[in-house]
Amino acid sequence: STTAAAPASGAMSAGLRGFIDELPEACRRELAQMHDRFKYTEDQLEAFMCNHGNKFTQELLPAFEKHLDEEQKKLLASAATPMNSGSGASKAAKAAKRKSLAVPSALGAALGLSVDPRRRVRGRGGGGTCSEAAPGGG
Repeated sequence: STTAAAPASGAMSAGLRGFIDELPEACRRELAQMHDRFKYTEDQLEAFMCNHGNKFTQELLPAFEKHLDEEQKKLLASAATPMNSGSGASKAAKAAKRKSLAVPSALGAALGLSVDPRRRVRGRGGGGTCSEAAPGGG
């Protein structure tokens, strides 16, 4: 029966395998089988433990399996959602809108944005600097 769990252990990260190896035998078998089904990561197991007292016990196995099942269903549902649902289009529209925002030239220069010379507003005094306009600056 230990050979049945070996392929699952081989697919696990070293950190996850090390963590699972410290648990009782019954937990190790169950977690190996769950890993075969859900391909969970060490981060997922740690996050689950953080939400359940930071100690993994055999009593938590059904709750962890339910958690993984729910996560898998969410992932599958989001993957099955067609792109015409609006989320993809709205992201593209927001990105285009961000690119076309009007930014004052001084702020744009500070941010390293290039200034379109056709859109430059001509000032009244020939474009003096701040030091020329300051009192006592001359």
